[in-house]
Amino acid sequence: MKNDAPVDYVKHGAVSLPIRQDPVKGRVLDPTAPQVEGQPPKYIEKIYESFYVDARNAGRGRIRASSIAEAKEKGAPLAKEIAKEGEAAIVLTPEERRIYVIAKNALAPFGIAVDEGARQLAEILKQLNGEPFSKILYTFKALDQKLKIGAKVPEVYKHYLQEQEVVRGNSEYHVRDVKRYLAKYFVKAFPGEIIPITTDQIDAWLKTLGGKKCNTKNNARDHVIAFFNFAQKKDYLVKGREHAALGTTPYKDARKTISTEAEATESSIRSELQVWMCMRPTGSCRCRGLSI
Repeated sequence: MKNDAPVDYVKHGAVSLPIRQDPVKGRVLDPTAPQVEGQPPKYIEKIYESFYVDARNAGRGRIRASSIAEAKEKGAPLAKEIAKEGEAAIVLTPEERRIYVIAKNALAPFGIAVDEGARQLAEILKQLNGEPFSKILYTFKALDQKLKIGAKVPEVYKHYLQEQEVVRGNSEYHVRDVKRYLAKYFVKAFPGEIIPITTDQIDAWLKTLGGKKCNTKNNARDHVIAFFNFAQKKDYLVKGREHAALGTTPYKDARKTISTEAEATESSIRSELQVWMCMRPTGSCRCRGLSI
């Protein structure tokens, strides 16, 4: 960081921002040299007087001015703002001080002050324009993994279906279910890019399937997980981390509420009969097919 000796200061309360001289060099046409047609013009180097308010220690960069007076005028609002921030810090609540200390410790390994870290984060979130912060990580990892950024679900599905039908040669029943749960439902619900899809979005989509039938939801969930596994394997998703489909919740049929003595007796008889069927010396358990 360049630190020329200050020539003056912008002051407000306890804040004092140095004003440093920093002449700017430029090239202009030489007024004394004749300009001959067909020949390149001649230039001379000219030095312009320039100053800047140095607020880098406060994480605010530099404010350029053509004179000391202009530097003081431009720097005054900033000095006032920094002074007010200092005054606000004096009346922080214990909880606010705790948060500040945590933030300071988190940024210390990177050599970034809390205010500068907050400004950088705000700028990043502004640039993301509402997109999830995880996109930064995806993009960063893509540099090493050659991630296929921008791939949309229908494109990945087309690749996946070819894998199922041609490469693996799966049965027509399996391919039928792939088309049913993915092409008919999932691809239509998520026609955009695959990377930004979240676990919450998939969970919300699963709730819309099959009414109260858990089997439909769970079958769809299994196919989506297999689809995302394939996408991860083929570099449509980042490798080495859990993808969105794995975090979804499996469904279970709600247990019947016993509200009468007759229902309790029936439940008890059913349980005892299931145990008896499992203990038969036939070597097989038929509990799952039991119907009384």
